[in-house]
Amino acid sequence: MVYHEIKSWYALINGEIISGQLCSINQKRMLTKREIEVLQLISQELTTEQIANLLKVSIPTIETHRHNLLQKMGAKSVVGLIKEAIRQGLIENP
Repeated sequence: MVYHEIKSWYALINGEIISGQLCSINQKRMLTKREIEVLQLISQELTTEQIANLLKVSIPTIETHRHNLLQKMGAKSVVGLIKEAIRQGLIENP
């Protein structure tokens, strides 16, 4: 059984309250909501450019998300990333 928990966070930056959410995977690695979204789009075989256009962000931003996902999931390649995501229950096996 995979344990997922959504935690909210708040920070005061330059007088403004900033908030976000983190998803805990087995309480070991923390993926942001956006990283999970990027992971799901990668699993649908979208290119970095397609994901960037869909999410209305830059290509380097998606590359950063991909890099962070590889590190957090302990994967060496996108194939390893997808295998681990399926094992963790973050995406379904096609």
